[in-house]
Amino acid sequence: IAWWYIALFMSSDRALYTNLDEWVADSDWFVKAYEYVTATPQQWFWSSQLLLFTITVSVFVYVENYRVYGKRPASILWLGCAAAISLCFPLWLVSVVNAKPVVRRSRYFVPINKMVVAAAVVGCVC
Repeated sequence: IAWWYIALFMSSDRALYTNLDEWVADSDWFVKAYEYVTATPQQWFWSSQLLLFTITVSVFVYVENYRVYGKRPASILWLGCAAAISLCFPLWLVSVVNAKPVVRRSRYFVPINKMVVAAAVVGCVC
């Protein structure tokens, strides 16, 4: 549903210009989209909550993927940035459930309980 509204917004913004070059050069669609999403205090609140959730999920996926697989999860995080966290998080969960855990401790390892506390503190501060 979200992609439908994004495409609708982009096509309506594109319709304001005569050609593609003019639209690319002159359109401020990113600013217009931000203004549209944060038009009321309630919309701003939910938009910021979604952003905080996305940041928290990205950090969680990064740390847990390193713990489970023993490698950095660049492909999953790129998928999350390019498509949506709502797409990458379920795919990541399926891959973790089916994975054989790698048992190793790194000096950079952060226990999950400390990660949850850090995410809660960042969420409360922001």
